Amino acid sequence: MRLINKKNQSSIINGKAGFSLVELMVAIGLLAVLAAIAIPNLSSWLPSYRLKSAARDLYSNMQKAKMAAIKSNSTVTLNFTASTGSPCLGGMYNFVDAGGNTIVSNSLANGICLSTPTGFPAGFSSAGLPSGVTGTIQLTHPNTTRIYTITQSMAGFCKLL
Repeated sequence: MRLINKKNQSSIINGKAGFSLVELMVAIGLLAVLAAIAIPNLSSWLPSYRLKSAARDLYSNMQKAKMAAIKSNSTVTLNFTASTGSPCLGGMYNFVDAGGNTIVSNSLANGICLSTPTGFPAGFSSAGLPSGVTGTIQLTHPNTTRIYTITQSMAGFCKLL
């Protein structure tokens, strides 16, 4: 059983509970000022976040391709299409096994620049080792100075730098 305080009950009945219009307007004004300060910072942070996300996706998809090569006991080829235009219109990549089945296919968002120096396309053999030459892949964004590099070593390891 819940006890009700007679003093609090009378203020609710008389309409004295809650916030006044002035209090609500002050709170909304403070929220607007905080939002005006935060939004420019978020917009400068967003390109580097998207770049980091794209680099991690590519790295994890390369690991997935390596696992698929070992699991299916076949070669998986890594095919990259570099970004074009200024700003970059996004590149794409797909990983295909020996039977022609696509393991991963992904397009990068506009603004993410994918550059593949010589050495790619590459792939993974059924032992998880590189099936061709090794190389590096670089991901950049025109609004940041950060460059993410993914390398494939002779031992089949992929490293995100």
